[in-house]
Amino acid sequence: MTRFTDDIREDKYETMDPAGGGPGSGAGPDCHRGLGVPGHGLGRTYRAGAPLPGASLGKNVFWSDTYSDLRTEYYVEYSPNASVVPTVAYGSKVTDRVTLSGMAQTLESQGKRVVSGLNGDWYVLSTGAPTGLVVTDGIVRATGYYNDTWAIGFNADGTAFIARNGLSVSVSFGGQAVKLGGGINKVRKLTDSAAVGGLTLLTDDFATTTQNTEPGVDVILSPVDDGTGTYAVKPTIGRQTQYVVEQVLESTGSIPIPEGKAVLTLNAKESEEALARLRALQPGDTVTLTVSSSDQRWSQAVQALGGVSKLVTNGQVDSDWTPPAPLGPPSASRLTAR
Repeated sequence: MTRFTDDIREDKYETMDPAGGGPGSGAGPDCHRGLGVPGHGLGRTYRAGAPLPGASLGKNVFWSDTYSDLRTEYYVEYSPNASVVPTVAYGSKVTDRVTLSGMAQTLESQGKRVVSGLNGDWYVLSTGAPTGLVVTDGIVRATGYYNDTWAIGFNADGTAFIARNGLSVSVSFGGQAVKLGGGINKVRKLTDSAAVGGLTLLTDDFATTTQNTEPGVDVILSPVDDGTGTYAVKPTIGRQTQYVVEQVLESTGSIPIPEGKAVLTLNAKESEEALARLRALQPGDTVTLTVSSSDQRWSQAVQALGGVSKLVTNGQVDSDWTPPAPLGPPSASRLTAR
């Protein structure tokens, strides 16, 4: 049984859009990744106690010492079923800033009906990039900055689990395997003391451009689809994606990310050895991406949404982590899987 909850002030479920403002209503109008529960043929607005196939909508009212007023909490509790299933939404690109109502409209334009929604993940205010893992339809839309951060994963049958992502991401070319220290669909940054940053892969899920602000080497890649299913066409946990090099560019800043392709990018201030390895690539060369996890459950997850720390375990505070100033806040929403 899984429960999704969201603390809101109004008594209509449809007002969960964070753009409505007010403490506890969400992360604000720029919070852009949400956890929805779309169900085929289900209405979008429900009051407490309204029947849902395989799910129920509940309501709690409690006093908040923080805000010195009454708070209303609505929650959807469901058993995995074919009618009400979890999904992750973020707009057309992972750096988009989209409200919950905007994400709901997108899902409903695809023939789905949204019965619940809540904000998820932290994001970088200046770029809109998520800090954690993002997976939809089994495709890795973005990795987390660190492989020990937490995320929630959903299987095809709607069951959920919460775990550290444990991801390992690398690319192989020229007879060598190289760690993708900058991850997938993260804003490129210099390698730091924790070996985070550096070589970064940007797919067309990231944005229309690379958003790079300094010179660097950019390699335009085209995914290989041989029709046999040997390789995944997009980054997938537990599988490899093979690319063919189209161009190697000395870029002075941001460049477009061609639709259906990817850009392997490295800042010009990185080590000469790393830069030389990338510059040695020629059109027609093969680059193979490998995404794996020490926790095999992630290779089965069709939807996933990360964050940084797990805050509560079995009702007890599990972390004293506080976000740095450049991060946008999450919503008051929370999820418990049991």
